[in-house]
Amino acid sequence: MVGHIPEALGCALLLGLCVGCSGDDAGDAAPKALATSLPCTDSMDALWATPVSTGERGELLGCADIDTLALSDVQARLANVAGLKVSSGVRRLMIAYRTERDKGEPGVSTALVYLPEHPASGLLTGVVGSHGTTGLADDCAPSHFIDEPYFDSLHLAWAAGGLPVVAPDYAGLGTVGVQGYFNYPDTGRSVLDSARALRRLVGADRVGERALFFGHSQGGGAALSAAAYANETPDVKVAGIVAYAPAWAYLDYVESIQLAGVSVAGLRPALATILYADLANAGDDESQAGAAFAPSVRDYISKAAGTLCFDKLGPALDSPATGYVPPMTIGEFVDPDFKAGAVDCAKNGKCSGLPGAWVARSKANDPHVDPSVPILYLQGDADTAVKPALASCFFGRLVKDGADPVECVYPGESHESLIPTSAGFAVDWALATAAGKTPPACPVDGALPNCSPF
Repeated sequence: MVGHIPEALGCALLLGLCVGCSGDDAGDAAPKALATSLPCTDSMDALWATPVSTGERGELLGCADIDTLALSDVQARLANVAGLKVSSGVRRLMIAYRTERDKGEPGVSTALVYLPEHPASGLLTGVVGSHGTTGLADDCAPSHFIDEPYFDSLHLAWAAGGLPVVAPDYAGLGTVGVQGYFNYPDTGRSVLDSARALRRLVGADRVGERALFFGHSQGGGAALSAAAYANETPDVKVAGIVAYAPAWAYLDYVESIQLAGVSVAGLRPALATILYADLANAGDDESQAGAAFAPSVRDYISKAAGTLCFDKLGPALDSPATGYVPPMTIGEFVDPDFKAGAVDCAKNGKCSGLPGAWVARSKANDPHVDPSVPILYLQGDADTAVKPALASCFFGRLVKDGADPVECVYPGESHESLIPTSAGFAVDWALATAAGKTPPACPVDGALPNCSPF
């Protein structure tokens, strides 16, 4: 787990986020509390067990009332966030909503919702927060550990300043199926549809179509996906994106598995999670999710990837165990027959079975952001999870697509420490951008190195 955030802007900037505000909105009368369209009497267990059904994307399927954090509680939880002015207690909820998976099939996702007790005035800009990698097992869904400090600093701080926040688990994480890990159309739809669900929960008269999206690591890529697939949701307009050390499209997956001699040291958990999730969703069921792993390690890696959260998956895959010797290279990690079938499909068009389905899925996983969307790209130069040279490749892909992201590299910050260090600037930048004001400049002078994926 990892996470953080900044100083809430003053009344003038918050009012700048209003659309069609009346004179009364800017007066002394306190804004109405945010009511919900559902009674929120479901249990969290019932929401995780919500069955998949057909219907409109973003439609609410249930709501659970978790608790309300008093102003003093919120202040205590965010005491380590430098410069943050906390102005509201926060009601925490959980919802289930309809979405769509990458193959066009119906899906269901859960999400945490943070509603300020004292919201900002006028028609509000909704905020969508996307979490980093937690794992594939149902128990790894963020809604299972809502009190993790990472989620306080990542999500709670926005609501503490008066804006409603929705934080999707992603379809298949905690709910039916397997999440589309690093599958951008799949996760992007979960993210976009959570913004629709938030408006339905609170009311289109309180939350407008324009939304801010932010995310960390895997969630950074999920947030960027909002700018790639927002044409599918005309009732959601992307006002801006903050990407903390995002994982984004760069290498073709079929090309990657051919790099037989490349070391997998430090990459085993991510590679296992990507391949397991991809094969689980490319096939008819999860039983084939381990087909891409080399036979000597298939059973061990499959069980670990499907049952362990990410903080335990790395140690499990990096340490020898009974019947398991950690693979050292991609060639030792990937099944040679699976690789041959995938390469034959990609290069010669001879596609069949699971390798063919995986190649088709990989080719479709090719997001291109809307270049008109403002993007803030944040990175720490001491990050060992998304190394700066790899981040440079991700950043370059955005530029190649015509985007003009603001680059802000923090010297000495790691994958985890980046958020608390940069969050104040990030929120100021996002709110100014959404209000049509000139955003603040990056406060540090770091820079990304040349692109190198390994």
